Amino acid sequence: MATDRLRKMVVNGLDVSRDPEDFLLEGHNPDAQTAARWGLHAHAHWLWTEREDQILDLALWVPAGLAAAQVRRVAAVTALPRYEFEPPGYSGGQVHLQALGSAMSVLADLGAGTTSRVWSSATPLLTTWHLKKGDAWGDVIRRFLDRELILRFGDEAAAVVQVEISETRDYRTRRWDAKFPAHPAFEVNRLVTDRPVAAPLCLGSLSHFGFGRMTPA
Repeated sequence: MATDRLRKMVVNGLDVSRDPEDFLLEGHNPDAQTAARWGLHAHAHWLWTEREDQILDLALWVPAGLAAAQVRRVAAVTALPRYEFEPPGYSGGQVHLQALGSAMSVLADLGAGTTSRVWSSATPLLTTWHLKKGDAWGDVIRRFLDRELILRFGDEAAAVVQVEISETRDYRTRRWDAKFPAHPAFEVNRLVTDRPVAAPLCLGSLSHFGFGRMTPA
């Protein structure tokens, strides 16, 4: 929720913006020209780190980079909203900017600047579907991760060689309407690709809000 609230504070008012660079923050509904210029996943990833179920840091990673006007908009956010009834794990309040710069200089603790063929989950991999008869989660997740890599890296994307997963009971995805069933989430215990992939690496549902983030071995 903290990454979603940070994004909300940053993009407030961008729905009427005419600056094409604002797409890299807002990220919604690119036209054909915008999609051709930056691709589908070059816009903002709102990430977090945690310890013992408490958020330590929030981080904004934009693979395409940001222009000066968009950097100023991000830096202007000094607080997350407070609510009368805050959900467990979320606490609104002041936000202190610690660093601005390239991913390699700011996000080294998330693996930026490194490449690897072997990965594991830093945050859970979310799903939005149920198994069809005869399918196994391991096979489905492997195909899903192959597609995710292609979406981010194109025809030259690395292919999944091996994946080992375990279901986590701490997370679920579901629609707002409680009558719809929840979908499981997984820890990727080991992901091996046929060639190195650069970090940060975020895959799957809600990856632009920090889920599906992988740690290089």
